[in-house]
Amino acid sequence: MTSACIKWSKHHLDGFNALLTRQLSSVQRGTTVWQKCIDIVHEHANLLTEVGIDFTDLVAKGLELNEGEKVEKPKMTRSETLISGLADAAKA
Repeated sequence: MTSACIKWSKHHLDGFNALLTRQLSSVQRGTTVWQKCIDIVHEHANLLTEVGIDFTDLVAKGLELNEGEKVEKPKMTRSETLISGLADAAKA
């Protein structure tokens, strides 16, 4: 019974990680939005530890930034660039 539960859990965890990777593919790595999403995922995984299930090392596997990994953050987001452009156009 235990191995069936582990197999089932792994299957669904792999599916979750695939969906998370796909959802975050449109978010630039290392940005505030990216980190907030990863934090929420880990927060929910921590809820499972309260009932004896520890997936904290397995959720978002491969998505976290490694220590020392430099990510080039944009100077401005697309929205900020658009607003800045509109403000410049209004001045002219």
